[in-house]
Amino acid sequence: MGPGDRPDALTPAERQQYEDNYVPGKVKDGEIPRTPLGWREASAFWRIRYVQGKTFEQGLDVVFGLTDSGWEREVPRKVDLATGKEIRVDFHLRENVPVVLTQENIEAKTGALEKKRDLEQLRGYEALCRRGETVHLFTRAERDKEMSRDAQALLAAMKARYPTRFVHRSMNERVYNRIMEAGARALERERHAA
Repeated sequence: MGPGDRPDALTPAERQQYEDNYVPGKVKDGEIPRTPLGWREASAFWRIRYVQGKTFEQGLDVVFGLTDSGWEREVPRKVDLATGKEIRVDFHLRENVPVVLTQENIEAKTGALEKKRDLEQLRGYEALCRRGETVHLFTRAERDKEMSRDAQALLAAMKARYPTRFVHRSMNERVYNRIMEAGARALERERHAA
């Protein structure tokens, strides 16, 4: 830790988040926390990724008219009834038709599927498919090249096992950019309306 890499180098709000949330969480998990400036840098990176993901989700909503068609956003779904384990889906549709209850889910990924968390989420989607639900996974073709081998194997198995319930849509850059532009415009309108 350099002389400028101390908690007092952070803004008061950053320092509170660093000391009250980040450090205790890492210690609880048995991990070594980053230095204050290392945490700030990582936080900025994850903030950019978060905004990118929200822009992509908003763009999908605009382009496909999801919420106007009854889709709910940010819905927690139980994937293991015994343990209560949940995943959060970006969009969820529950339709009551006379004979059947149809449930569909959409997950939008702007980054590569490569981390442990991504695999856990995919396994959760597999559990939803096993229950008879449909899962639409939207990814960016450019980032699919960076997907981990475990994620590739799991996706291939899910496509084979649930050919009509697991739908993977890999978008080229032209389509991805169109969706991102629509999302950015919608978020900008929301910001001006607030």
